Amino acid sequence: MKKRSRKLIALLLTLAMVFAIGIPAFAAGINIFPQDDARYNVQPVKHYDTYTVFGDSITAGVNTQDYYHYYNADGTFTASSSIDWNAIKEADHWDNGDERRVEGTYPALVEDYITANKVNHLSHIGYRTDELRILLDDDFYGDDLTPTLLNFLGATYGVDMDGWIKNRTRYQQAAVDADIITMGIGSNDILMTIWSMPLAFCTERMPLWAPSLPVSRRSRKAPIPRTPRTCSLLSSPC
Repeated sequence: MKKRSRKLIALLLTLAMVFAIGIPAFAAGINIFPQDDARYNVQPVKHYDTYTVFGDSITAGVNTQDYYHYYNADGTFTASSSIDWNAIKEADHWDNGDERRVEGTYPALVEDYITANKVNHLSHIGYRTDELRILLDDDFYGDDLTPTLLNFLGATYGVDMDGWIKNRTRYQQAAVDADIITMGIGSNDILMTIWSMPLAFCTERMPLWAPSLPVSRRSRKAPIPRTPRTCSLLSSPC
């Protein structure tokens, strides 16, 4: 009984954290701070020449009105806060806010405040801290969730692990060249926890986010030992 009570408390606390993390994205999505708000008329505070942004979809601007662009053949575009499959069919091409400036996001505000001449927008939907670390650390190849997550990201970016690590030079150079860096990441680490909790709670098996051995350069091709066996809503059934 005590064991299940502790699990229930852990579940409730984790849900509270997720709601806290989700509020900024939700607020952006409903335009609590519209772009014509006076607070967007920023005054530069200090100049930094090169600004690098690392982060996940919240940092990239998901749910803001400028996140999705649907381009016409003449280069004009329609912006939207959500994906529109009908617009995709009619558009010459389209993109989301990954790796470009998205109006209404804090990286856009920082860029204006510091009057940056160059900005490296390196935020992506789906990134956890592990996926970012893969790109910044030559000796790190993720954890045992990374292959599953790369399958998901591959649908968007067309990458596997070998394709993923080809971005290391670009990410590491962006960090070296930066005069200032901001990082907004970690939401997906917690969301992966939430997705795994129901099955782990019901089966009383160790959830997906339990500590595991990192995949090193020498062991990245080998399976990672785990005890007990992992059950997850993101992995194959146990």
